[in-house]
Amino acid sequence: TAADKAVILQKLGLFHGTEKGMELERPVTRAEAITMVLRMIGEEEEALNFTGSNNFNDVTPEHRAHAIISYAAENGYIHGTSETTFHPERTVTGQEFAKMLLTAFGYPEITLHSAYEAGLKFSLLSDEQAKQAVETAGYTLLRDDVVNICYDALFAIMPDGSTLKDVLVEKGVVDGETLNSVLNIEEDTFAESFAWKLNE
Repeated sequence: TAADKAVILQKLGLFHGTEKGMELERPVTRAEAITMVLRMIGEEEEALNFTGSNNFNDVTPEHRAHAIISYAAENGYIHGTSETTFHPERTVTGQEFAKMLLTAFGYPEITLHSAYEAGLKFSLLSDEQAKQAVETAGYTLLRDDVVNICYDALFAIMPDGSTLKDVLVEKGVVDGETLNSVLNIEEDTFAESFAWKLNE
């Protein structure tokens, strides 16, 4: 379930709850989405320390995500809703989030229309709920959808043929032993759950 995956991502330092808990049913804003993307590729800390600017009139230096959005724009991970706007507080769609992730992975020329097929091709989307969230145009992404997609992303194929989880371990963002431990625990839990259902 998304709740199980959220716990795993949290243990890996890749997903944070709020003061209200996991809030898995809450919609995700575009600012929150790009923050999650940068966290998933191990560049959030670098982005938070970024001192550059951006061309978006609605992301001023006073905005809490100014550094994050400016860094992502500088690196070509995101584009605005126009040349001068980003709409950081607007909810993000599944297609937008998949496009952000795949672009940040290093895949060129990903569009909103190609994000779903590219997500399948590069193993970003295997969970059925995640597939539906990205395949459905205009779908408002919820935090549980982000969890499903980001969990799948750990096994996604990067342009050099490695997986994202390998990249995160290599960068030192995620501890290899912790990663193997939580993934094994998760697989055992799912196996037990599956066996229990068979015995019902």
